[in-house]
Amino acid sequence: MKKNKNSKRKIFTFFAFAFAVILVMPERVFSGSEIDEAKARFKKGLMFVDEGDCKKAVVEFEEAYKIYPSPAILYNMALCYDDMHQYAFAMKYYQKFLSESKKVPEKQAEKIKERIAKLSDLLGIVSIKCNVDGATVIIDGNEMGTTPIENFYLETGSHTLTIIKEKYVNYTTNFKLISGKTVTIEANMEPVVEKVEPVKEEPQPQPPAPVETPQKEKKAKKLNPAIFLSMIGIAVLTGAGSAVAGGLNISNHNEFLDTPYSEKDKWQDLKDKGETLNIAFIALIAVTGASLVTGAALAPFTDFGKLKKKGSEEVDVGFNPTLNGGLIFIKF
Repeated sequence: MKKNKNSKRKIFTFFAFAFAVILVMPERVFSGSEIDEAKARFKKGLMFVDEGDCKKAVVEFEEAYKIYPSPAILYNMALCYDDMHQYAFAMKYYQKFLSESKKVPEKQAEKIKERIAKLSDLLGIVSIKCNVDGATVIIDGNEMGTTPIENFYLETGSHTLTIIKEKYVNYTTNFKLISGKTVTIEANMEPVVEKVEPVKEEPQPQPPAPVETPQKEKKAKKLNPAIFLSMIGIAVLTGAGSAVAGGLNISNHNEFLDTPYSEKDKWQDLKDKGETLNIAFIALIAVTGASLVTGAALAPFTDFGKLKKKGSEEVDVGFNPTLNGGLIFIKF
């Protein structure tokens, strides 16, 4: 970068004045370490000026100003921007220096005002009005302040303006400045319309479906086989009794037929005996028949499984073996 000897000389001429001011700040008492760091930054900025690199010098001056906000640093920043032909920033820091500094020599102040007047002929003026106060104004990527902005000097040519504020839609427009002319921009920022999400009704938990407990099929209680056997036993006994009674009745009837009526007493005894045997035979036959019918009726309801021989047992090992008498017989 080619050095501008005139601006460099201005900075060095002001060097002694800058340090005189930097050591006295009535608004606040700074620690020795803060002042030392600010001095180091300031000296480094002057070193970059001597090398002709005003861009790096501005960075060091800005850091020094953040640590120790001396108006003298603003003046050196203005000279650097002036040297880089960034006249809008140069004018900004010249004006800020005059407004913040309370001990500027009269001749020095006059020279600065003359420079501001010359720069104003090279710059255009922009005023920014907005329906929202306090919104951040950004021109060509550089933050310039907050709305509203009145009579802000800016380089001639095309520029991009962006205004931002939380809860508002960003406002962006392009404008062009002509030397000595004022452009007024009236920005209208729209509030952000928050999208209202429909309230989703969470599905209500459905009560669990009643679990149907399978009803166990009630099996009819099987009768003890003793009842069935009793009926069969009665039928057998009464059948045998009826056979005996029938045989006796036949024998008595034959004897009755062979007995003459003259033997009246014997004849009468045989007759009475025959009637008794006949009644007994009929009764026994009736009981036998009733027992057989009852046994047949009880057979479907009788648990004949209990009739297994004692000691017999079925063992299920997957291929249907039968345990009998201590030996396992496998049924294929």
